[in-house]
Amino acid sequence: MLKTVVASLVMATCFLKTSFGQNRDVGSEVTFTNLDGSFVEYLPVWLPDSPQGVRLDFRTNQPDALLIYHEYTTEEDGDPPYVIFVQVEDGRIEINHIYLNWKETVRLGRGLMEDTWHTVAYRKDPETRVLTLTVDGETDTIPLRTDVDGILDRGPPASTTAVYLGGLPDGHAHRHHVLSRYSQFVGCMRNVQFLLDGSNRTLTPVRQVGIQNSCIDRCQDNTVCQHGGACVNQYYRTTCDCYGTGYEGQFCEKSETTEVLLRGNNYVEFVQQNEVDRLVNRISLQFKTQQQTGTLFFGFGLHPTRNYIMGSVQHGYAVFTIDFGDSPMSLTSAARVDDNRWHTLELIHSGPEVSMVVDSAPAQTLRSDGVSFHLRIERGYFGSVGDHRQLIGIDTAANMIGCMRTVYWNQVSILEHLNDHMVSHIGGVPDLTCRDQDPIVPFTFPTSDTYLSIQRWDPRNVRLSFRFRTLRHFGILIFAPIEIDDVPGKGIWVRLRDGQVHLEVGSSRSDDLTTPIASMPYLSTPGTDVLVVGEGPLNDNAWHKVQVAFVANHAMLEVDGKRVDRDLDGYFTRRGAIHIGAGEHDHGIGFVGCIKGIKFNGDDLDVLRMMTTSDNHGVIMDNCNIRDFCGRANRCQHGSLCQQDWYRSWCVCAGTGYEGNVCSFPLYKSSCDEYYQMGERRTGVWRIDVDGRGPLPPSYVHCTMEATEDDRDAGTTTITHNLVPRTVVRRADMSDTLLHVTYQDMDQYGQTLLHLLQMSQSCQQWVEYQCRAAPLRLGVNTWFYGAKEIQYSAIGHSGNSSATDGKCSCWYSSTCAEENLGCNCDKGDETWRTDSGYIRDIAHLPIIDAVLLQGGNTAGTEGRLSLGPLQCTGSKTNDPSYGVTFTKESSYIELDRGWEEGDLTFASSLTTRAVFCCTNSRAPPTPTISSSI
Repeated sequence: MLKTVVASLVMATCFLKTSFGQNRDVGSEVTFTNLDGSFVEYLPVWLPDSPQGVRLDFRTNQPDALLIYHEYTTEEDGDPPYVIFVQVEDGRIEINHIYLNWKETVRLGRGLMEDTWHTVAYRKDPETRVLTLTVDGETDTIPLRTDVDGILDRGPPASTTAVYLGGLPDGHAHRHHVLSRYSQFVGCMRNVQFLLDGSNRTLTPVRQVGIQNSCIDRCQDNTVCQHGGACVNQYYRTTCDCYGTGYEGQFCEKSETTEVLLRGNNYVEFVQQNEVDRLVNRISLQFKTQQQTGTLFFGFGLHPTRNYIMGSVQHGYAVFTIDFGDSPMSLTSAARVDDNRWHTLELIHSGPEVSMVVDSAPAQTLRSDGVSFHLRIERGYFGSVGDHRQLIGIDTAANMIGCMRTVYWNQVSILEHLNDHMVSHIGGVPDLTCRDQDPIVPFTFPTSDTYLSIQRWDPRNVRLSFRFRTLRHFGILIFAPIEIDDVPGKGIWVRLRDGQVHLEVGSSRSDDLTTPIASMPYLSTPGTDVLVVGEGPLNDNAWHKVQVAFVANHAMLEVDGKRVDRDLDGYFTRRGAIHIGAGEHDHGIGFVGCIKGIKFNGDDLDVLRMMTTSDNHGVIMDNCNIRDFCGRANRCQHGSLCQQDWYRSWCVCAGTGYEGNVCSFPLYKSSCDEYYQMGERRTGVWRIDVDGRGPLPPSYVHCTMEATEDDRDAGTTTITHNLVPRTVVRRADMSDTLLHVTYQDMDQYGQTLLHLLQMSQSCQQWVEYQCRAAPLRLGVNTWFYGAKEIQYSAIGHSGNSSATDGKCSCWYSSTCAEENLGCNCDKGDETWRTDSGYIRDIAHLPIIDAVLLQGGNTAGTEGRLSLGPLQCTGSKTNDPSYGVTFTKESSYIELDRGWEEGDLTFASSLTTRAVFCCTNSRAPPTPTISSSI
């Protein structure tokens, strides 16, 4: 077999060289200019058992583009049994051969989107079952599957063998089923040839849409770019690259360049709108700063592998870092750039090489030896790393403090597009004037475990002052570990508790860190001193000033000008570094917010220096634009507690009876039947939540987990009530009676009962009236009300009878005491009689009120009423008639209106170990999914 495959490889390679390389019939050049659907259609007639193939030259600046698409279809099945297509994928050529569930893929070449001519050819040999791909002289070959029902041997009718170049017609039935990412080709093609009956042929297209003759260079006679700006040919239009001219504008006509002031609390975000911009070829900018650390730019992508690019200032030098997906590589400038003067940074990416030029220094170059050297960046940031601070490999996450101008991403002048559809300024209104800035920079403590450390300090002479702002009502601002009179485990805490600042000296701890923070007890052992300052909550997102001092056993705390003092006993010794923003073992209750203007013993604390040392534990220079995640209406549901840090919020569901991201999913099923369908078989007391994520609380009910009397495979929910069996309702000495029935663990308004009735397949309740000289007289002296407050007066009536016809079950079966009576008890004699039956109409269930009027009672009169429990069986949502079956892997359900908010709940029965659940192209803010499997 190996010899056969090797021989096939040699034969295929030779054939590609001979049939496509000699006596070439050069076709005319054409340009695909329509982004919405340019294509060329051919109808080649391939004979059975003959080699097949296509060859062409192309040039494009797109990293992804469809080149060739060919399929066979049959009249018996709408899905294509055979497809072969060639595309540019991330700058490489990829050919896919698909038959039913089998797919073979070959990839060749790199960097094929730099707008130069390249040659691609494929050959499929039915005899040897080999597929060969050649790109710019490089060849790769794979054997095709042998169990393909002879599709390689058949010569299908010409009408079913359409070959499309560059794109597909509108409404093409199969393009989204087989193409993982379909991008229209924009660029030029030439020398299109088909391998027919052993020789290459140039065919006449049967259809051309959006095609122009010749390879169009729109910049050839274009003089619109001014002041030396370079014209860029996009085939369907031209743009001007103004980089290096000192001008801006669409045609490089504006002499004033845009500047932006970066204060450390703002940055610029660039969203790439097309595939060309996502491929990074050049990033350039001018900047000035007097800070030793900060982010200049950052771009991040995930396709085909995680890749990123970053420029920063570290220790005063410009640093460039790039990761194509293999490992990060870095370059560092030879000279410092933190002198508050304008500096130029330019990055050029060409193939596997990336060069950095800082000012007029010689270029420094990196070369990738890995498989990939393409950057596919979807978002770019200038002055920040955006939401990617925790990305492994990022050397600094500090925001930029300084100025930028002439910022280019490829040919796009970023700052010219501020606040349009591509470029956004994050952190307020952009300041387009570069000037010296306030040296007091705010620092962000993004999570409860981030803090700064002060290593050297004297516990008998500590003076700290700072300003803070936060939205959280709790958090440790300062912690200083000490020993008091040589007793270890003591400390000094400055913390927010219930929105006020507390100064605590001694021992302070939490016994239960799993309890929600809002109710967490902070215990102070005997000997702990506490000073509290502040009126009203200080977690109001405003700046507040705090001063704290320990000088010779005298403690002082001042908050926003209000001060308290206290003398302390004991001898203090230091046992560790001061933490600003977190405690020693108090995990989860550190400070989240911003702090600025830190002074320690009268001197400004050099936090900027600390940012690049081991004294910084996750603190960042950020926009300090605190987002109030918990301020959103109805985010945490069912009374759950909302908590947040800098990046996200979460809901504490403990004690609510719900779970999930926003405590929306009930911990309990909606009925006994839902438990039954999940495999539960224990008959007894269960807890259910009939309205799921609705406002009604959970309830205790009795569940019967066995098949019903009519052999239905379902669970039955039983709800008891407070009416005693055989309750006397009529007697000689009694007045008119109104009985109000209360059901166990149900809300007083009956909403829980109504939900259960509406969702169940069937419900029923037994009613029994025993009488002696006590006529029932339904509708006259006796009637009932259900949860819907509808009056009815019948017992055991059939589905065809009126619920108010005054009849009992004996009338429907013609078994009453007398033929002309509607109920047995209506005879009114001294004999004990009974009327009973089930009520099964959910409109009248369950009995909430019973009205029994007295009339003509005698000494022997007695009437007794008994009610059975409410019994509901099955569930409409579990009714097989409402279910669907997925019969093959391509089956799916599509919601016409999409899924914009709320929860999706479903039950499923699986026969495979791995399944794909669901996707939502509209991307809701926080979708949650629950399933029963």
